Amino acid sequence: MQEVSVCHSGYFRAKCAWDELLVIARARYGRMRINKCVSENFGYVGCHMDVVDVLDRYCSGRRTCHVRVLDETFTDSSSPCHEDLNLYLHVEYQCVRGVMCVITAAVRPVFHPSVLSKTHCKDLSAIV
Repeated sequence: MQEVSVCHSGYFRAKCAWDELLVIARARYGRMRINKCVSENFGYVGCHMDVVDVLDRYCSGRRTCHVRVLDETFTDSSSPCHEDLNLYLHVEYQCVRGVMCVITAAVRPVFHPSVLSKTHCKDLSAIV
């Protein structure tokens, strides 16, 4: 499991090996603790929201992921902390071996971290 914290306006970047896919285990957006992104408390440390569903849409099942850490990416209209404070993203993710499934309507192969069960799928480790 890998963990990374990305400050406001930065980019969350993750890359897996050619035969692996990203799986987001946990993602929080807010001011979880004092760190490189939060130098002062201002009474707003510990406020955050779960954003694993957002990162799932951008990253899970892909080899690479690049997401800009901005309020509009992770919140709809309400911030989990005071609106004048910059928030940061904390992500826990892992790269897992995947299965390549070629879908006829797709222009390129679709990667899926599931069990090899269909004839149109190939275990990536079998490709040399």
